[in-house]
Amino acid sequence: MWLVKLALRQRYTVGVLVILLLLFGIRSLQKTSTDILPSIDIPYVNVLWQYPGLSASEMASKISSFSEIAIMNNVDDVKRVQSENGNGYSLIQVSFHPRAKLAVALSQITSVSQTILKRLPNGMTPPLIVNYTTSSVPILQLAVSSQTMTQSQLYDYARLTLRRQLQSIPGLRLSLPFGGAPRQLMIDIDPDRLQVHGLTAKEVAMAISQQNITLPAGILREGKVAFTVSTNGSPEGVAEFKAIPLKIANMV
Repeated sequence: MWLVKLALRQRYTVGVLVILLLLFGIRSLQKTSTDILPSIDIPYVNVLWQYPGLSASEMASKISSFSEIAIMNNVDDVKRVQSENGNGYSLIQVSFHPRAKLAVALSQITSVSQTILKRLPNGMTPPLIVNYTTSSVPILQLAVSSQTMTQSQLYDYARLTLRRQLQSIPGLRLSLPFGGAPRQLMIDIDPDRLQVHGLTAKEVAMAISQQNITLPAGILREGKVAFTVSTNGSPEGVAEFKAIPLKIANMV
């Protein structure tokens, strides 16, 4: 009742205050920014394992199964774990309870993934672990094609040149190109020739891994100038791979 009595006694003052509140409200509404896709923290993490050439069933049995069990047994506040497997990839989706701390969960998943690497197939690399947010939802998908470039050249162009040009846009987050054909050199081994020369496939693989290295060799000083010397044994083409010595026999 006192508020009504005050408004009746000071009606001009109350009227001015109402007008000022209305003006300030309209001005604030005009300056308030609008976000079409506001940032919402969702306790959700994606774990992406990649192993090119492995079938979907092998990815599920040899990779995603170990990863799911390790996550459920060693990560706190896990609500649900589900996986999607395809040829060469395994996507594990981990959802957490609302009270979960995602920073702790990310560190635990990273540690667990590093630990189980020794139980996975040889050559397996650590997974890509990404915290799911609304800002990571793709708003644009760009398909790139060419009539003059090969698949590997087009993949390199999208991964290196195009991504670098788009990355300069403020607030933009890019992912690696999906699909395409990354450049790689495949080595086919002839079993008959291996048997003739007394070699095994393991010896060939070890020879290639031992020769495909780059090591620092120290510093060479000449007067007041110092040169950094490195030993580059990485083959750059097919001819260099053919020149790699596979085995040194005992000389009599």
